[in-house]
Amino acid sequence: MERPDAERYHQHIAALPGGELVVASRQWLRAAGRETWARVTLSLPDPEHLACPNLFDADCVMLPPGSTIQVTKEEQYLEHLVDLLDRYGTEMVVAASLRSATEVRPRSTVDLVAVDIDGQQVGVLSATQTANFLPLVKRAEAEGRRIFCRASLRGNTLKADVALHARKAHELDEAELRVVFAFRADG
Repeated sequence: MERPDAERYHQHIAALPGGELVVASRQWLRAAGRETWARVTLSLPDPEHLACPNLFDADCVMLPPGSTIQVTKEEQYLEHLVDLLDRYGTEMVVAASLRSATEVRPRSTVDLVAVDIDGQQVGVLSATQTANFLPLVKRAEAEGRRIFCRASLRGNTLKADVALHARKAHELDEAELRVVFAFRADG
């Protein structure tokens, strides 16, 4: 990144939880003889779109950025999602909270992770992704805290998509878990 761009982005990235940002990139590498050439291209939003515009609890658990996880069943919450799109824009990064939920089915019940933005549900994680996040959610809930992560919100009045950007339970080692659960947004 050129120095002027780095200066524009620095304060915005430093203000993120943990000062970390994970973005899509394209890498190119070529070797010929004893020479090696490489290029990395980052896909960065504008600096002002890096921070979440909505508020989250001061005493929360904030997951570090990680892979992209698609939220499911957004169509059931389209009215709230359209309101969020009107408020924050048609393509924005927001803070999403995760909580455990039980879905009652005709012959059984299923534990899921529900995804909320601004206090209202916007979808749930698939069974596979629930298994990846439920241990983190349960630990936060056992401590009486809510768990948050970054989420992409994009769409229009016909279709809206929510995707989380967070590390899964198995991707955090014990030292990282201590840091994540010790974090307090208020200092």
